[in-house]
Amino acid sequence: MESGVGKEEGKLDGEPVEVYVRAKCPFCTRLLIFLAEARLLDRVRVAVVDGDEHLLRRLREHAARDVTFPAARFERDGSIEMDTETLMRSFEQRFAVDRADLFVLRFYTDGVMKNQSKLVQAMGLQKALDIIYDRDAGSQSGSAENTA
Repeated sequence: MESGVGKEEGKLDGEPVEVYVRAKCPFCTRLLIFLAEARLLDRVRVAVVDGDEHLLRRLREHAARDVTFPAARFERDGSIEMDTETLMRSFEQRFAVDRADLFVLRFYTDGVMKNQSKLVQAMGLQKALDIIYDRDAGSQSGSAENTA
């Protein structure tokens, strides 16, 4: 698969796509591994939202609901899609990517992600998120994927 041939940076088939990630988010890491290994990183604009309160506020307003990460905004209708699996399926369909061919993604998903899931189940999601994001225990709620 040729990467970026005839494509403008940050566009899929001429359609601008922005991918929003958080630095400490394992789901974001998983999506970035997928995009890199599928040679699609040069076809999206990646924005790290950590510390960018203006961007987080814009995303929340545009989505009209809690934003989880990773997220992506496709210009065709301006909608914000969230959920790692949904985003990867979307990219797979657009570019005929077969996840079975992506060794590093499988390695990360079957190793680090599975072990992390076991830890979260053992300690509880809220406590795990508090540790990951250096928060005081119970200061914010979260979901399985990172919320803004």
